[in-house]
Amino acid sequence: MEQSVFFYILCHIVGLGNRSRLKLLAQHYVGDDVEKIIRLGEVSFRYQEQVRQQLITCFNHLTEWEQRSREESFILLTDASYPDILASIYDPPAVLFYEGKLDLLKENSLGVIGSRKPIYYSYQMLNYFIPRLVPHFVIVSGLARGIDAYAHLKTLEANGRAIAVIGSGLDVYYPIENRALQQKLMAEQLVISEYPQGTVPRPYHFPARNRIIAGLSSGVCVMQAGAHSGTFITANQALEEGRAVYAIPGNALAREFEGCHQLIQSGAKLVYQPEHIIEEKWLYQYRR
Repeated sequence: MEQSVFFYILCHIVGLGNRSRLKLLAQHYVGDDVEKIIRLGEVSFRYQEQVRQQLITCFNHLTEWEQRSREESFILLTDASYPDILASIYDPPAVLFYEGKLDLLKENSLGVIGSRKPIYYSYQMLNYFIPRLVPHFVIVSGLARGIDAYAHLKTLEANGRAIAVIGSGLDVYYPIENRALQQKLMAEQLVISEYPQGTVPRPYHFPARNRIIAGLSSGVCVMQAGAHSGTFITANQALEEGRAVYAIPGNALAREFEGCHQLIQSGAKLVYQPEHIIEEKWLYQYRR
């Protein structure tokens, strides 16, 4: 069995998560010994029987899985095309599915993230920032409502380069109103996910998705974030991974910007001009 087919199968096994796949990848195991997979992958006792039955079924239909694996584009953590910057995080995806220009993973990237319900001021700041950032960075975001989707749109308008990281399979469109945008990004830019086709979004997929945005980016610019929001958590993940974090300040009394102001207090750099990011020369050390 080829390594790519083996890990493609593992991505479809409910109860066997990324941590287990990383353990198997680190130990260079490829094979159909189900008990060995459960042991080396340190699968939780709670899920062992469920995982065991799924693996047996998959290995009994190996030819079908080999064919399915050829119908999706993906890379493994051990592949030369896997970005070093993402491989360096605590919990890198063992498998990345993609559609589009994989070479964009080799470029210097800046995450641009924010609220799903941005105020007008945040749209204004994106209109101002994105055209001046795109000559220097690939813009990475999550294709969610609000800031994410608008950042992708403005990047395309400015003839920039974009990477969207989603929390579902690449054939699933969420939110549905971003279907056309996702299709355009897949055709002209790059969309990636750690989930195979057919995977619908689950609430726990989005924190996992956010670690990829933070891990893939040399720095992260927070356009708007409330306290304890998903955007705030993503920015903190970026800080923990040693990435630069930039925060747009807002009204000191506005709850919509509490997260930005807390990030600034925690060490994020306050920015109100794109040049405040562009001039941070150390960001370019991540170019690979």
